[in-house]
Amino acid sequence: MRTTCDDNCAGLLISDMHRLHQIITSINLTTPLPLPYKVLYQFENMTAELKHMLSPQNSPERRRQ
Repeated sequence: MRTTCDDNCAGLLISDMHRLHQIITSINLTTPLPLPYKVLYQFENMTAELKHMLSPQNSPERRRQ
């Protein structure tokens, strides 16, 4: 007895995988992509601010003294 994969479960998954494969293979990755320096710089700034805010010198107990 043979069952078909073209149903509302496996058929949808196979169709989605086929579409993902088409999308992935259509992207040209032969040229290097520029790095998001602006975003990385913002993360670096946020990290520095959080590090300063969470440092023991800035704890609420220390500020009350």
